[in-house]
Amino acid sequence: MPFNKNQYIRIISDIALCACIVFGPWWLMVIGLIVATVYFENYFEIILFGVLIDALYGTGASSIFHVPIAYTVFAITMFLLSIPLRKRIRATI
Repeated sequence: MPFNKNQYIRIISDIALCACIVFGPWWLMVIGLIVATVYFENYFEIILFGVLIDALYGTGASSIFHVPIAYTVFAITMFLLSIPLRKRIRATI
């Protein structure tokens, strides 16, 4: 089954965001995740990226049972906020 153009863009953005998480500064990955969450519909990958960021760079400052959760909570919040935000943006266009 061939992919459509939007799926290719989504895969390329996922690869770029993974590279940004590993090699880029924190503010670049946050901006990239916010843009991807607003641009793509049902961008579930943000939650996985939040877990990945916490696993790689998390500190014990905000943790549950010594597991860092700061970026994971941020990712879940962004995902949940993007649903009504996307509906409002599409309703005005």
